[in-house]
Amino acid sequence: MKHVALMFSSRKGGHRFPALALQRELSRVRDPSLRVTTINLLDQTPLADRLDRLGRWGDLHVTQVWRSGYARLSRADPVYTGLFRRFLTVVLANHASRRRWRSALGTTDLIVSLQPEVNCIARWLKRELNVPIHTVVMDYIPHAGWIDPRLDYYYAGNEMTRDRLIGYGVPAGRIQVTGAPVQPGFENVMRTPVNEHRRRLNLDPILPTMLLMAGYLGTMVDYPGIIKALAALNRPLQILVVTGRNQALYRALQQQHDPRLRPYYDVPSIHTVMWASDLVISKPGGMVIADSLTLGKPMILIDPRAGSLQEVLFADLVEQQGAAIHLRDASQIGPVVRSILDDHERLRRMAEKARSLGTANRTAAAVITDHIVRRLTVNKPGLS
Repeated sequence: MKHVALMFSSRKGGHRFPALALQRELSRVRDPSLRVTTINLLDQTPLADRLDRLGRWGDLHVTQVWRSGYARLSRADPVYTGLFRRFLTVVLANHASRRRWRSALGTTDLIVSLQPEVNCIARWLKRELNVPIHTVVMDYIPHAGWIDPRLDYYYAGNEMTRDRLIGYGVPAGRIQVTGAPVQPGFENVMRTPVNEHRRRLNLDPILPTMLLMAGYLGTMVDYPGIIKALAALNRPLQILVVTGRNQALYRALQQQHDPRLRPYYDVPSIHTVMWASDLVISKPGGMVIADSLTLGKPMILIDPRAGSLQEVLFADLVEQQGAAIHLRDASQIGPVVRSILDDHERLRRMAEKARSLGTANRTAAAVITDHIVRRLTVNKPGLS
């Protein structure tokens, strides 16, 4: 029996969804001896779960502290990076947690990490299990917390991510550019023309369609302000609003009875509504960007309310590549959307660029899975 453990540390979707995509792809492998487990560190470590909740609060309310921390990790500040790793090791791999890890992992042949928090305990995982550890780098601009000399292999979303990893000292031979694995179902929805897909969702097939998102928790952008600005354009359009897990917002939007608004709560697979849109308006999360590029959807990316400096940098990068417009504040949304809707050629060019940049994402899960399976068929520990 060959056992692959997919590991992350989040209650949000940006790392969970890629893990599920890889789990689905690995389950397609015709090998009855292959077993796959998806593990969230927070389920195994109560202290980490509490700190995650505290961290989300801090991300929203002490943003400068969070941005300063990311900047130091990005610069590979040796003191800060060392403290970051030691702190996470104490939290995630303390004596009580280790017993849970042994039980959850059992006999494991290969670990795939989808989050830097997992990478920070690579030393302990290696010592306990003596198995290869691969990591799927979900950040467009990775920081030093993703890096550990004990990691055997890195899957990068694009060439820029690869170059950044090399700059941190990762040997080029340990990196493969694969794209970012996206949720299952993208390949199916793209076979249906957008207008027909809108009909299936009971939407107008012709009207310009905006998709408004704000992350899995649904709190990271000014939803009311953006909706008000779009409504003030005084032009026919429909607005799909994915509220994440923000149930209060979902109910408030339902109660407006505005025919232009289509609220969606806790959408399990975002491609079902994203494919129907002409333009995605969102905070610049790594997974939102990967999904939008995969489907060839232009983006307006708005700085998050939280202290996520990496997301601000992601937005700058995608804007430079021609697939998005980066706004610092939601108050700018009205004039920008009006100009895009009035310039069909610009919208078409942005869509083409997005689709081009997302090409690798559409096959990433299959490419990573193929590499993992090939590694499992040769020697066991120390594969790289």
